[in-house]
Amino acid sequence: MGTVGNAQSQTGLDKVQVTKIGTATIKMATGEIIRGQSADKSAGLVSAFVNTDTSGFYGTGAVSNTLTGNNLEWLDFGVVQTATGSDIVGSFTFGYGTSATDTILGGPGASVVLGFYDGITGFCADSGNAPTAQFSFSGLPGSSPGVGAGWLISVDLQGGFEFCSAGVGNNFGFGLLTADDNNGNGSRDTGPLLCYAGDPFGPNGNATQDPDSNGQLDVFDEWDTNPTSNICLGTFFFGGTPFNFSSWYLTFETADTTGAATASSSFRNGGSNPGNYAVTAAPVLGSNFAGTDTQSNGGLGVFIVGFQTPLSFSTAFGQLLVNVADPGGELLAGFNGPYIFAGGVATIAVPVPKNLNLCGLALSTQTFEFGGGVQLHNAQDLVVGF
Repeated sequence: MGTVGNAQSQTGLDKVQVTKIGTATIKMATGEIIRGQSADKSAGLVSAFVNTDTSGFYGTGAVSNTLTGNNLEWLDFGVVQTATGSDIVGSFTFGYGTSATDTILGGPGASVVLGFYDGITGFCADSGNAPTAQFSFSGLPGSSPGVGAGWLISVDLQGGFEFCSAGVGNNFGFGLLTADDNNGNGSRDTGPLLCYAGDPFGPNGNATQDPDSNGQLDVFDEWDTNPTSNICLGTFFFGGTPFNFSSWYLTFETADTTGAATASSSFRNGGSNPGNYAVTAAPVLGSNFAGTDTQSNGGLGVFIVGFQTPLSFSTAFGQLLVNVADPGGELLAGFNGPYIFAGGVATIAVPVPKNLNLCGLALSTQTFEFGGGVQLHNAQDLVVGF
């Protein structure tokens, strides 16, 4: 997001009633769209935000209206609710309504771009915010010609598509960008499925004092995301009746840390290897694994290797403590180094993916010094976790 434009609240969103609300799941790891199925959120995930009290209407707008056109993102905002998990989001469910003809009827289906933002407070006060995560979907379930249909799409992120939320009690934003007019009727085909929300000028008479339980208000911001402009065009009400006070449908779930593996390291050595390799930060998901190694052989620096299984095998360079023939292969590829000594100390840093499938992974790592003759150092056995 860029600069702030006109921040005056205006009457906004047109509303269309849906005739049905279907469900589908998108598995990001495979690209599958499975209709009639909701995501399995029982496997190590816990709710962090729930806004599901849908009114049965979705928001749209006429082409002549400020609220339509290319590169326009509608941004709703709220507060991350209680969770017993980490900040790593493993799945989310969004809702939309659409008049785009369904793909199974030969149509293009619905198309949306979704963005998650941290620290969003709304009212065009969020210049400079880039999305924490952004997802572009096309060919989504649509409707029969001339009929508005609603869909709840559960997105399974596990397997390398996870991202970090703003954290419990913090503000976040949820943006929806769509400019499809595949039916040629002068209106957006697709818009957010609406839920109930607080009145920004309600009983307390103050926009900051009357949110609903999710911290949401009956307003949304619109941003022109065109790289040549990138400004906030205004803050809009969701419009009049029916269901005057609205927000849009969203849930997301984060990794449940209850009973989950704890990130750890364990020193291991063999033979006469120097015990100079130390861990300074265990491999926490979504963070950096870090360590140090000190010079022992007049070398220039160290390399680090990691394999799933340990070993103890004598070589001319010391005791080899990792199984380089493990069928799982090298697990630290791309981050092996070299890590160069500075003042006799090398600093090692390896990013740990937010991939929840890695939780509990055990691996054995070992360093070896180079530049003054190869010398194997000690091993550190690691467990990836929280």
